[in-house]
Amino acid sequence: MNMNESLALKAGQIWTGAPPRNEVRIIEQVSATTIIFHGRTGASSGHRPNTATLQGFCKWIQQSHAISDGGLSATSLHGFSPSREIGQRIQLLRRAAG
Repeated sequence: MNMNESLALKAGQIWTGAPPRNEVRIIEQVSATTIIFHGRTGASSGHRPNTATLQGFCKWIQQSHAISDGGLSATSLHGFSPSREIGQRIQLLRRAAG
């Protein structure tokens, strides 16, 4: 885990995974080792909080190609990757096009 992970993840951020699941995780609290969040999938929303390790949450971001409402991504947390950057731009354009 690097220093950027704890700096980039904050309460109130909304992270959305790539299609087809479009899993949404809304961060409620961030500590040195854990994150408390609640999820939302599609039209349904969950109000029961979930807990994950900081490392586990970052792994979910990377594996699901999640992007935050502020434009952060796994690249922001783990460093620049040209191929990942292109993929994320294509993903955003596809979302915008419907």
